[in-house]
Amino acid sequence: MRQGGPVRLWDAVEDHLLRRRTDGAPPLERSEVLATPEDQSITWPTA
Repeated sequence: MRQGGPVRLWDAVEDHLLRRRTDGAPPLERSEVLATPEDQSITWPTA
């Protein structure tokens, strides 16, 4: 995979997903990834 720009965004996503799995988070299929020029977030519904 090739990444460019000031932030290695995909590396950050992979790190976050690994922490989620370790913490017992729900499956990735229930997650939402939002990336904008200003911010990035990964969330999942609680219900």
